[in-house]
Amino acid sequence: MAEQSFPFENIDTTESQFSEWATNFQETGVQGSPTGTELGITVTGSDLNLTVAAGQAFIRGHYYINTDDLVLAVTSAGVNTRIDIVVVELDPTANTIVTKIVSGTAVASDPVAPTLTQSATGIYQLPISTLTIPNSTVVITAGMLVDTRTFMGNRVGIWTTATRPANPTAYQTLGYNTTIGSHESWNGTAWVGFFDPITTEGDLVVGDGTGQASRLGVGANDQTLTVVDGAPAWADGGGGGGFNTLVKITATNSTYSVPTLASPIVKFTIIGGGGGGGNKQRSRAGGDGGSSSILVDGTTNTASGGNGGSFGTSGSSVSYSLASSNAGQAGFNNDNANGGHSGLGGEVIIVYRDLTGISTINVTIGAGGSGYVEAAAGFRGEIVMEYTV
Repeated sequence: MAEQSFPFENIDTTESQFSEWATNFQETGVQGSPTGTELGITVTGSDLNLTVAAGQAFIRGHYYINTDDLVLAVTSAGVNTRIDIVVVELDPTANTIVTKIVSGTAVASDPVAPTLTQSATGIYQLPISTLTIPNSTVVITAGMLVDTRTFMGNRVGIWTTATRPANPTAYQTLGYNTTIGSHESWNGTAWVGFFDPITTEGDLVVGDGTGQASRLGVGANDQTLTVVDGAPAWADGGGGGGFNTLVKITATNSTYSVPTLASPIVKFTIIGGGGGGGNKQRSRAGGDGGSSSILVDGTTNTASGGNGGSFGTSGSSVSYSLASSNAGQAGFNNDNANGGHSGLGGEVIIVYRDLTGISTINVTIGAGGSGYVEAAAGFRGEIVMEYTV
């Protein structure tokens, strides 16, 4: 028969037709949740018996009800070890659903659990617990049991990672996984999760390593969002735009080892050397300050040194001063008889560099320009590095 349709009034619907129809509306499983006791198993700790709690289950369109504790006797594994599985078994031929133990084979080592029958039309065994029975066991303890119940749901099931549906339907089987605290669905080849629930005001939804949405919990006060090993993360901001460590690099010409950084973005303040003071009486100018620079991954940033002071003005000495156009400190003239000009301060530049993958940088710090005879020299340049750790 190519076409079938059912159910209709006064037309018989077979058991297999009803089973096929009902399965589309309800997942096979225990009625309840992983935290409940429905069809859960307990032991007395004094014998070889298992006690199955009252509960209900739906198996391929058929319904099962156990109204009271049900005691099942376990057969000893003798001198070997055995793995059994407790199941709720549908047998459509016998028109029964019963809870029973499916025994494995007792072996000296590495026992294997029995293979369950889960036919689409015949016997279907719904596992509710796995029992490992060591050799010479005379008392069943709770540690020998593993809860394997799966739970029914109206196309939105509930399960743990270990008890996901064994035969999911692509793009139709959807459920809440209590292990990860999130809904997930079967895409035909893998379980695909949704993002974790937002639990706290300020949480963010971000992509995880599998390309799925996940939750990034809100950071602490004054933290800033950064990237660590390719993933978004919170880090201490430390004020000042997120930099909390300041280092003055003092070596004149050197290779500087980059420290461990929480964020690869680093702020450099580069100051050129100041110019030396001039001398009017001797008609000599002061020396120019040297340039300061950093060389990072083939790119150089340079702050020029200040010009030396001239000798074109007579009169009293020109005292120590800062040049008005920049913050570099200048040299000054100290000849009381016939002073010259102070030198200019060195140039100041601020740059931000990304040091991702950079282990060393080359630095040059400009010397202060020499003052002529009695005139003082300019101040030496500086490089200040600010970063987060």
